[in-house]
Amino acid sequence: MNLSIKDIQMKHNLGKICILFFLLSVLLSGNEKFSYVLTSNKKEALVHEAVHITVQLHQKDHTMRMFFFLQPQQSANYLIKLLHKTTRNEQEHNTSTTFEYLLIPKKAQQLTIPFTLTLKEATDEAITQIYTGGRDNVKWIESEDSNYSLHPLKLTISPLQQPNTLVGDFTLDTDLTKTTIKANASTSVIYTIKGVGYIPENLQLLHIKQQGVYIFADEEIRKSHPQADGIAITKRYTYTLSSDHNITLNPIILHGYNPQTKQYYTLTTPPHTIRVQPLHIQNFIDTKESPKHADTFEFSSHILTLLFEGFILFGSGFISGYLFKKRQKKQEKSTMRQFEDIIEAKTPKELLNLLLAYDHKGLEIYIQQLEDVVYTRKDKCDFQKLKKELYKHLSA
Repeated sequence: MNLSIKDIQMKHNLGKICILFFLLSVLLSGNEKFSYVLTSNKKEALVHEAVHITVQLHQKDHTMRMFFFLQPQQSANYLIKLLHKTTRNEQEHNTSTTFEYLLIPKKAQQLTIPFTLTLKEATDEAITQIYTGGRDNVKWIESEDSNYSLHPLKLTISPLQQPNTLVGDFTLDTDLTKTTIKANASTSVIYTIKGVGYIPENLQLLHIKQQGVYIFADEEIRKSHPQADGIAITKRYTYTLSSDHNITLNPIILHGYNPQTKQYYTLTTPPHTIRVQPLHIQNFIDTKESPKHADTFEFSSHILTLLFEGFILFGSGFISGYLFKKRQKKQEKSTMRQFEDIIEAKTPKELLNLLLAYDHKGLEIYIQQLEDVVYTRKDKCDFQKLKKELYKHLSA
């Protein structure tokens, strides 16, 4: 059977297609370890409008245990925060994980949000090892890690009607600490914005163009919690004011957009006037002489009493000390007369005979030393030093 060149080329191309289809099917089957669904509650939004994103991942290859870790790409064009991560294991080797995110777009443009998935696969033996042994042996499961890029989420972001607009449902309250102050004293006005949505970072409320008015501004976030429809936030703006003349606070006007009603709205505060009382020069003149001049100082009865009591205490202490020293000297003289024969002993033998006649405790050591000197002459001693120690012992 003869084949034409056309038939041979057709068979050759058919063979290439079969091989390519086989390789493609192998690659697809090798990558189909999981499936996912990436959704958002809206495809079009305004700048700063909250977008709720949900990513659901399901295990398809049931030979090993799977753990899903998802990371959205960060960007200066939007703010994205993780709200919840929920994992379910309906049966062995069948894991489902759901990630929920809040996204706040910052610019009007076509947004593309990429997601990177890290898949960790582990055997049952590796899972078991993590629970065996002591607490000191705890470590992460030995797993096979793979990274995948999910199909990016695309959103269309449109501009607001005017900048510095609140996006969400908010309220605006005012608190003025004092409506009347002294000149150059200070008072504070506090504006509080509360609601769910997004507050522009560069939002400034109070603008006073009066000369001679000094302002100290401070911003404080009292509460901030992301949720599906925006950020539940309470933000306080405090302005401390000081001047030497009256201060006028014009109404604060804020524009807002509510995504729930699809309508724009306005928040307004009432005007306020802070009355400043001038300072009079008479208030700074001191009409009292304080302290009094030295020649008008008089001793009161209380001061005299204190001086007299001090003199009595000093005299009592001085007399007590003098009597104590006198008594101590008298005792020393009495002791010296009592042991006068010991003091006047000229030789060790004479002193030994005197000690043998004394009825006093603790003399054995001195008697032994004197016997060694007088009878055995084994030791030589400092006789005067020995007498001083003996006298000190007897007078103690």
